[in-house]
Amino acid sequence: MDETEIQSEQNAKLKRLRAIRAGKERDFVLLEGARVVADAIQAGIKLSWVLYDVDMEAEEQSCVSNEALKLAQEKEIKCLPCTPKLLALGGDLKTASRILGCAERPQMAAGDLLQQAKAAN
Repeated sequence: MDETEIQSEQNAKLKRLRAIRAGKERDFVLLEGARVVADAIQAGIKLSWVLYDVDMEAEEQSCVSNEALKLAQEKEIKCLPCTPKLLALGGDLKTASRILGCAERPQMAAGDLLQQAKAAN
């Protein structure tokens, strides 16, 4: 798809995901799973890149993970194939996600936050 498969635990993207997950990079968030990645893209959240299970390339195109990957590619987000074992190291869930994203943490002013809260009630 976009680039060479990530095959090392020492890969810079995997190291960065682990740092984000550990809270060391406060300006970014880890997105885990196809629905979360797709929802973030559709909500206009800026994704820096996506890592996806390399096995998805050979699968039927209608699965949720492939739809999220396709959406990321349509938005010209950098998409990098990764082995399932390494994806599991980047994520935080018990069951490894097939797609992980690195997104800029949305910044919201206090007034906007209050307006959103009032609108939700």
